Amino acid sequence: AHRSADGQTLTGATVGQTSSHFELKLNAPQLPSACKAAPAPTPAPPSKPQLPVWPQPSSWTSGSAVQELDAKQFAFSGGAALGGGTPNTLVQAFDRYSALIAPHRPSPAAAGAAGALRSLVVSVTDPTEDPPQQGTNESYTLVVPGGGAAATLQAATVYGALRGLETFSQLVLFNYSSATYSIAGVPLTVTDAP
Repeated sequence: AHRSADGQTLTGATVGQTSSHFELKLNAPQLPSACKAAPAPTPAPPSKPQLPVWPQPSSWTSGSAVQELDAKQFAFSGGAALGGGTPNTLVQAFDRYSALIAPHRPSPAAAGAAGALRSLVVSVTDPTEDPPQQGTNESYTLVVPGGGAAATLQAATVYGALRGLETFSQLVLFNYSSATYSIAGVPLTVTDAP
């Protein structure tokens, strides 16, 4: 088969016991007179900017300020709701996340800076460390108020606290030019549950 230069005609022959010649003319597609073309889809509304974390939390509100983090003095702590002490699962998580949020050497000038974030206070409603089961409440609310005030993480269980710690660790960014750590978009409130 051969196609014409304008792409509208195919010609060819079949070969076999009997030979035949064919020509097929192609027309531009046409709509029947009773049909109308579908209207162009409406553009999607602008999407909400995303937080620099994965997975995206179910809801958050953010401001436009940047909160510096004092990597030399920053510490995690168990809040008053833990009563009998911080569960071992969280103590170990605090050690892991301390290394994760500040893996680079900060500028000496950044240490002790006024208004820098120095702590994340973690409160857990149910501090039991039983293995998670289907239906375990892993919800949390993370608040970074800005202005140097302590950040807070409130969770229903230690497993919700672990999810909140992961979100917090992803929010902390390192600026290679100034050798400082910070969190953008404060005041920031993140509420999530898997």
